[in-house]
Amino acid sequence: MYLILLFGLIHIVGIAQNDTVEIVSYELKGKLINEVNLPPHCGYFLFATVFEFEIIEYSDSNYMYKSIGVHFTCPEFNKKNFFEVGSIYKIRIVDEAASVDHITNVSVLEKYDLAQNLWAEKVKKINKF
Repeated sequence: MYLILLFGLIHIVGIAQNDTVEIVSYELKGKLINEVNLPPHCGYFLFATVFEFEIIEYSDSNYMYKSIGVHFTCPEFNKKNFFEVGSIYKIRIVDEAASVDHITNVSVLEKYDLAQNLWAEKVKKINKF
């Protein structure tokens, strides 16, 4: 009896996991415009922070601002002094991310009318001023 109930629950959970969520991605080329204090290093807890970029190129043609705020999870995983004001970065941005325990500098986003939070999936520094 318990075995039948267990397999029934496993089947229900398996069916519920079939819903797919389409993750939207964008390409951003932008210049870092503000100094940001990095959050604590990730370990057991995941930390993220928001960086602000002046837009040079952005694949979302509906976005009308000249700058944008992007969440970076565990930014310390990049090289030392990777994030420098005035440097230009190429970033793949997604609208979905793994859950983080704490986001610092989130108040930066208040001036933007974002339908969803934007998260850096991949970042490459392409120029330093």
